[in-house]
Amino acid sequence: MSNLHRSEFLNEVKKFFPEVTDKFNQQDGLLSFEVDVFVQFTQNQIDSSSLEQTKLALILLDKYYQNGNKALHELIRNAVCEDLNFSDTINTKRAWAYSFLSAQLKTERNSWLKFMGYSGV
Repeated sequence: MSNLHRSEFLNEVKKFFPEVTDKFNQQDGLLSFEVDVFVQFTQNQIDSSSLEQTKLALILLDKYYQNGNKALHELIRNAVCEDLNFSDTINTKRAWAYSFLSAQLKTERNSWLKFMGYSGV
């Protein structure tokens, strides 16, 4: 873990995904809400089968999980484990996106799912 911080995260996300800027600006500078906005955006990309957008979003989440300060690291880990849905349904295919998740985040997610007594992706 290094020291990338909130402003670097927000700037990079806004650079690649300017459509989240307005929602970021509505979060009163609270990092947990800002990460939640980006995770919701990422989930929407997964749900709409937007391959390149999903891949880039997951790469950014991994970058700030691996290299972000402690707050970013923890918030991203929790969001990936608890909030992102990679399970297919009849109408929505999501499992494909799991392959773009980094090995470290897969390990974290699988450990959390096992701890919670869940199975699958």
